Amino acid sequence: MHHTVSALLLLLLLSAPALALVDGDEETIVVTAQKFSQPQNITPISMDVFSSDSLEEKEIHTLKDLSRFAANVHVKADNVGNAVMIRGISPFVATLQGPAGIFIDGVALPTVFMQQPSLLHLGRVEILKGPQGTLYGSNTESGVIHLVTASVDNETRAACSARVGLYDSDDHSGTARLQAEVGGPLQSDRLFLSVAAALEKTDGYFTNLATDDDQAGEYERKDVHLKLRAPITEKLEISLSSLYLDAVDAKGKFRYTQGPAATKRYTINYNDRYDQDYSGSVTSLHIDYHPSEDLAVHSITGLTTYQRNFDKDFDGTVADRGRSAFDLDDLNFSEELRLQHPEGQWLLGLFVNRQDSEVMFEKTAMQQRRSSDIDTRTCALFGTYNLPVTASGSLALGLRVERTKLDADMDYRTASGNAAFQDSETFDQWLPRLAWNQRIADGVLYASVAKGYLCGGVNYNLATSRDSLLYGDEESISYEVGYKQDFAAARCRLSAALFYIDMSDKQVSRSSATQMGVMEIANVAAAASYGAELGLTLNPLTGLDLYFNGGYTRAKADDTRSNDLYAGKDLPYVPRFTASVGGSYLHGNGMFIGGDVMATSSFYHDGENRLQEGGYATVDVRGGYLTEHYTVTLWCKNLFDRHYRESATYWGTYEVVEDAAPRSFGLQLDYRF
Repeated sequence: MHHTVSALLLLLLLSAPALALVDGDEETIVVTAQKFSQPQNITPISMDVFSSDSLEEKEIHTLKDLSRFAANVHVKADNVGNAVMIRGISPFVATLQGPAGIFIDGVALPTVFMQQPSLLHLGRVEILKGPQGTLYGSNTESGVIHLVTASVDNETRAACSARVGLYDSDDHSGTARLQAEVGGPLQSDRLFLSVAAALEKTDGYFTNLATDDDQAGEYERKDVHLKLRAPITEKLEISLSSLYLDAVDAKGKFRYTQGPAATKRYTINYNDRYDQDYSGSVTSLHIDYHPSEDLAVHSITGLTTYQRNFDKDFDGTVADRGRSAFDLDDLNFSEELRLQHPEGQWLLGLFVNRQDSEVMFEKTAMQQRRSSDIDTRTCALFGTYNLPVTASGSLALGLRVERTKLDADMDYRTASGNAAFQDSETFDQWLPRLAWNQRIADGVLYASVAKGYLCGGVNYNLATSRDSLLYGDEESISYEVGYKQDFAAARCRLSAALFYIDMSDKQVSRSSATQMGVMEIANVAAAASYGAELGLTLNPLTGLDLYFNGGYTRAKADDTRSNDLYAGKDLPYVPRFTASVGGSYLHGNGMFIGGDVMATSSFYHDGENRLQEGGYATVDVRGGYLTEHYTVTLWCKNLFDRHYRESATYWGTYEVVEDAAPRSFGLQLDYRF
């Protein structure tokens, strides 16, 4: 740990030259967080923005990578899938939808299992903190992560990269990532096309002792992205974006830390199979029409597909206790139509969505098999209006009226017999937002109050009757004050925010301490989260970039019922402190060096606060040589090989965990032509 502290102090000392900022203009990123284009520094929302250059420099390829550079954002990324926590609002285990919305080009990834996008061929990423339901709808209670793919125009661009490395584990397994992209005009000024593809493969760093399989953590993934853009006239443009993924991600990663089946780090002891694969696509059709200077019409048609299957040793030991199996087939169609002022003075919108999900969950040892058909239909009307009150101050009003109809049918088969039951629920919501925005020189001050909402859902893996088939929704009210401003021609950027979130009917889950593989859902009557965020970026000298992001969150259940196991407990997967600090320097001769320190304080893996993860900090470093056409990079992730657990739960009476990645290091070659 002392190595980590030393590295942190070194990076902080590097910021000393910021006291003498040189003259010059830094590029301002334009964002669309409020559904229209505006500079990041005057957008009155707490947000982190990553440009394509920043994503490449920091070697950000996944949501987990991304979260390490964003204050009060934490991602649990185990082989079950991603769980995204923003400002202390977390999903429960084994849900189909979470409180953080993940969008690609304006189209939501509707299930938490699907929220594992590869950050391929992006123009930027916007992380919006706090409830975004007024503009983005339900299941954006904690915030939104919006991936915006790179644009394509008359300039022909092409690039390829090869990244290879080794994990510092007992078998020193390798990892490789190949990526290529090309884009340009098919017809000058009229039709443009870009294509990008990535292949990632590793045998992983897990070994199955029972079979001597050193590929128990095998991972192979293919991603393809296609984008067509057609400016039909000066007023009308049509674009089509489509992403496809296919992955094999072995589930030989959960191990016991206690009891007779306990194994050491990165080893398991399974006598049965541990297979998993998933595939999916996200397609969006954008039609943008500007009939006049005061009116814009936007249509976003979205289609997502997703399939996931796994078959895994049920108990994770050499005993023959059967397997658990899961199949998910999901199809989602959405349409959003907006009429708005191009500069954001007003907006009116209509949204419709239909999601069809087929889910099968089986536990062969218990002779239980649940097959569910879930039909979810949503429609909403929404609007915003920005009322000027003073020369520099305005009142922002927003409202969304949304209805979701949920129908579920389940076929439940057990050793004692079969049962079939169904239920339906209609969830109606008003999602208002009120904010005061005060423009200042190269910045903004704001204060807002907004309602957040996470829709109810289906107990696809544990329902035993009609009464337990559905669970209820949760709501929250969020209060926030914030500030952001650019200094010295944007070479210094500062942002800060304070927030308080009052949650009701919070959804949480717990594993049974006596029955293996049994999960229970509970609704805590109330919970609260409050905290602060601070962000600073500096460009004190030509070629030198420094940054700091820090956040504090206190998220606790607040229930006075004497028999409630969650009363007064911290919400799961919410560290109180998150911080990242680092920088990079590019010399005029092409040599460069960079480093990042990411720190997380302790947190709990469960709502009952029985499984605590100690605080940890990791250090990443990189260095190399850059020219106009190629880059050579030497890199190391988790330099001091800090050990921590990505997830933890109880399997029966014993703790089961998935270890996070060990130190890895390697070489990357990039070529642009």
